[in-house]
Amino acid sequence: MSKRRDVSQAPSLTDKQLEARCKELLEAGESRNTKAAYRCALNHYHNVWGGALPATEQDICRYLTIYSSHHKPSTLRLRLAALSKIHRDLGQPDPTKGEIVQQLMKGIRVTNDAPQKKAKPMTLQFLRQIVEAIDRNATEARRAAAESSVPLTEVQQHRLRRVLLASARNKALVLLGFWRGFRSDEISRLSVEGIEGARGAGLRIFLQRSKADRKAEGRSFPVPALRELCPVDAYFDWIDEAGIREGRVFRGINRLGELADTGLSSKSMGVLLAKICVDAGLDPNGISTHSLRHGFAHWAADSDWDLQSLMEYVGWANVSNAKGYLPSRYNFGSLALTPARLSEGTAPDVLGATPSIVGVILSRTSGES
Repeated sequence: MSKRRDVSQAPSLTDKQLEARCKELLEAGESRNTKAAYRCALNHYHNVWGGALPATEQDICRYLTIYSSHHKPSTLRLRLAALSKIHRDLGQPDPTKGEIVQQLMKGIRVTNDAPQKKAKPMTLQFLRQIVEAIDRNATEARRAAAESSVPLTEVQQHRLRRVLLASARNKALVLLGFWRGFRSDEISRLSVEGIEGARGAGLRIFLQRSKADRKAEGRSFPVPALRELCPVDAYFDWIDEAGIREGRVFRGINRLGELADTGLSSKSMGVLLAKICVDAGLDPNGISTHSLRHGFAHWAADSDWDLQSLMEYVGWANVSNAKGYLPSRYNFGSLALTPARLSEGTAPDVLGATPSIVGVILSRTSGES
């Protein structure tokens, strides 16, 4: 005999409420960044170009041909993906999958001989210079305030507070971003409630959603405690200085030294990192938040991490994507004029200072990643 289900406790919803709730859950299951990108793509096709919806293969081919010399193949691929989705949602045949459209895209890729631009990997030397500049700036601000012969004015107090907060936040952001290889949207979504750990022991960060986690099952990311350039100490220094006990970890700071209630957006991360570089007297050209992830991959490869360990630690599901972040290694032996560790350029003194970091992070992450 089949067991009868008790539905007496099920919430009572009207058909309209049920439909609205279902739509809400479906939208929540799609990445916010993906939705924004698709909206932008559809706006360009439908409103800017004036393309018809639903579209035919001929419409799509005309659109691609016109913009083939104005946009990169990756941009056109994104717009095709958006058009494909809107047709599926409308229950219409998908014109983007047609043989002519696919062949046209292949021709666009072949004739586009510009190499794909990638973020410049941030080296350990570059990271160290940033952190040293941040620490120096905070120390000088504290010293100037302590040595002042007169009490600080209200404006000076606000300025000091802003400098100290920005220094603590920026240091935590670059160190967590580098040693965890986080993307900008992952950095922006870090919340205090999703982080546990202690100084000297490491952190464990839980993210409900990440790019490789297509099913939104959530994943925990271990963060090692290091002897120098430590992301764990930097994190606790920041939340202690800011007094953050809940909500987003990284937030804006106004001119009065007050924290924003909401977190920094992923789009603002690149602008902030460029400013951090400039404040440190470094050239931000080619540096983006992806440079943190790219730089960690180079560091791990230089430190003899195998590909599987790197993929598990960073969160890559695709081998070809992971390999795209790794520097090529061609050994010319005694004939080579360049250092073996290309990611550190020509700075053997920096390489000599890294074994302590290498040893600690490998010991902390072995068995966890």
